[in-house]
This record gives sequence, C-alpha cells and structure tokens, in this order.
Amino acid sequence: MTDPKPKNINSMRTPQVKKKLGLSVPSSLRLPHEDLIKPSSESTMPSQTSMPSQTSLTRHTSLTEETTSPSLPQPSPISPQKDFTKVANSITREAIPAGLFTGKSKQLYDCLYKMTRGAIVPTRTVRVSRPKLMSQAGIGSRATFESNIERLVVVGLIDVRLITGEHKGNEYTVRLPEEVSATMPSQTSQSSQTSLTGYAQKLGRLVRLETSQTRHSLSDEFSTTYDMSKTSFKTLEKNDDEAFVTFVGKLREVSKEITGVEPDHGEQARWGEVADILVTELREAASKTKMVASVPAFLAAHLKRKFVHRAALTRDEPKLSTSEDAEGARSEQGRKLTTEEIAEQSRLITELLEGGYTLDQAREQFSGSFHPDDWEEILGRHKLGHDPERS
Repeated sequence: MTDPKPKNINSMRTPQVKKKLGLSVPSSLRLPHEDLIKPSSESTMPSQTSMPSQTSLTRHTSLTEETTSPSLPQPSPISPQKDFTKVANSITREAIPAGLFTGKSKQLYDCLYKMTRGAIVPTRTVRVSRPKLMSQAGIGSRATFESNIERLVVVGLIDVRLITGEHKGNEYTVRLPEEVSATMPSQTSQSSQTSLTGYAQKLGRLVRLETSQTRHSLSDEFSTTYDMSKTSFKTLEKNDDEAFVTFVGKLREVSKEITGVEPDHGEQARWGEVADILVTELREAASKTKMVASVPAFLAAHLKRKFVHRAALTRDEPKLSTSEDAEGARSEQGRKLTTEEIAEQSRLITELLEGGYTLDQAREQFSGSFHPDDWEEILGRHKLGHDPERS
C-alpha cells in the first residue's frame, strides 16, 4: 500500500532554541569594575542653566508657605478708625479741673456735645425735646435734669432758647470752654445772668436748711481761671464786679468765723449751689410782682420776710423765754405737710441723694424739721422710686 503523503527526503530539521532552566543572568547586568573601565559618556545631568535658581526656589517656598499656612488675626488699631467723636481737649484740660461740672451735668453736656459740636456735620445748636434728652443722657428725674441744665447755663457752657407751645423741645447752644473764657469774664458776673434762663427748681422748706448747711461760694481763684485781654471791656467788667465785693466779703468773713479757715477752691461748686438757691428764690419771688426797681433791696426784703423774721424778733426781744421759743419751734416742727408739700420734699431729698448725700446725712440734717409721719412718707416715696411730680 502506498503512502498517501509524499515525503521530502532532503529536508532537514530546524534547530529549536534551547530552553533555559533555573535562574538566568540578565544581559543588562553589569559587573562592578565595568564602570571604572568604561569610557566617559555625555553627562545626563542637567546643566547649571537648566537648574532652577536658589532665589526662585526660595520664592516658591515662601509662596507655598503663605498659601498653606492659616491666616492669623490682624491686631486691632490703637485709636478708633470709625464710630468716634471729636472732643475738645479744653474740656478735660480746663473745664473739669475748674469745677464747671457738678452732679450729672458732665454726662448731660457730653450728650449735647455729641449732638452738636461732635456730630458728623458739626453745628452749634440743636433742638431736642426734654424726654428724649433725658433718655439719651441717662437722667430719670426731671428735677435732676433741670438742675444740671441750670448749672451748665450758669457756667456758660450752654444756652437755652425756650420755645413754648410745641413738642419739638427747646433749642440748646453748646459752647467750648475756650469760647466761655472769651464771653464769660467771671463766675460771679455769670451767676447774675441765670435769671435769663427758664430753668429753676422750686425749692420749699429745704431752702432754709440747705443754706444753713452748705456754705460754698464763688472763690476768686475761679474768676481768674480764664485770662481776659487787657481792654476796656475788662475795665467795665471790674466795675460790675465791684457791686458784689461787700456781698462776697461778708460771706468770706462768716465762713472763716464758723470754720476757722479761709474758704478754699475745693468748696467752689458747693458755694455755687448756694448761689443757685438764691437765684431761684429771687426769680420765684420776682415772678409774683410786676416790677423790681432794685434787685438787692427786693431780695433782702423777701428773705427777711421769709427766713429771718423769727431771728429778728429774737434779737429785738432779748427777754423772750427759751420755753416760749422752744414751744414755737415745736409747733412749726409738728405741723404736718400737705400731699403736694410731701411730694415736693420727696423730690428734693431724691435730688440730694443723687447729688452725693447719704441717707444718714439726709436724715441727720432734715428729719428734725418734719413731722415723723411726714418724714417716713418722704423716705418711703424715695425708696419706692416714686416720681413726686406725678403724684
């Protein structure tokens, strides 16, 4: 049987690649000594020009740190950059050391100053209602408000133009201390101008007691606080002050007689309170008459009739027994007050306590002049925060 597949007799077998068993050494592996005998080739290291400079690396590093580091809080400025008021240095340099502010008059002046001279658009005058001004100044008692307005008018730091019949309030003009020095020569002459203002306290029984306790006056030191130019106006001012030389001299003498020392500058504000009481009493008495020809004669007659009538009778009748005098004092002390009088006295006691009096001082000074029941009611109204003007 023949083979169907023909065979090539001359064909040879192609050799196959031998399989490598086990581990084989790669051809790329070099021996350690080959690097020493191998010829140098072109450097593959980057050139100096291609390498980034130290400056660029430093800048890049600093920028990276700035972007990655957390933001630190910025320190607050030492002086305010917004929401502040321009305040004249003369207020703290001259007005406060001179004792122009008493009680709550400083915070009332600051409130008016912020509305006028310290506003974004400065102005000298402002018109504001009394309730709004009391609220912004932090004053709750109307009597305290009026007494402090009166004080600012007395020293010349503000002027008040009364506007009646409207609810927008009065007009207030605010002055700086350096402006006061040019327009107000002395405290004594200024005190006589308080009758031009419409603010006054209606003082009742405490007037006599307060005048006997508070012995303060206007010292010569205050009148020389502000230097005036040597003009004819100063000469006229000196002539005006000469009318009060005897008045001030007698007050100085009796003050030294009672205390044994000369009045000092520290009592200036309290003597100012005495002047305010006299001015208030003079204004109230003058409002009940049509014409006053001589102010000192009118005031002397009024005070004799109201305060020193009993003392004058005692001097004229030296044989008056002490028992009769004591009986008259007891009858005056035992008289009970009306509701209106109690309200008025409660208002005055509240004002004294707000002005610096302690309750023990007020009790020691004034309790003996009232009926015990009236005194307890006066203190009760004060402790309950009762407003005497609404009673």
